[in-house]
Amino acid sequence: MKEIKKMNEVHHGSERVEGGGLTGRTDTDHFYFLCPECGDVMQVCDYYVYNYEKEDMRQITEKYKKNMPIGQIYINLKLYCHKCKYFDYTKITNVGWLEGELYDR
Repeated sequence: MKEIKKMNEVHHGSERVEGGGLTGRTDTDHFYFLCPECGDVMQVCDYYVYNYEKEDMRQITEKYKKNMPIGQIYINLKLYCHKCKYFDYTKITNVGWLEGELYDR
């Protein structure tokens, strides 16, 4: 198993995970990302947490700042599939839906 460590910068996901390409499933209280290449469960092998309140990242507009008592938190994850060796990045946020089309897959 790969060691989980902290990345030192933000990474963007590829076109493969955009537009509904990255999906997942839940069981109890766990969420699992499914590999867009082979469908197997991916492992989180790296992460980066950043907060818009602490860092000078001004690209987000005021409309997303409502109801954010703890600030705007983003978690950037590096995902790895042991079965097919694919890796990519994704982000999780407490900001809510930002914009763009939702994909039902």
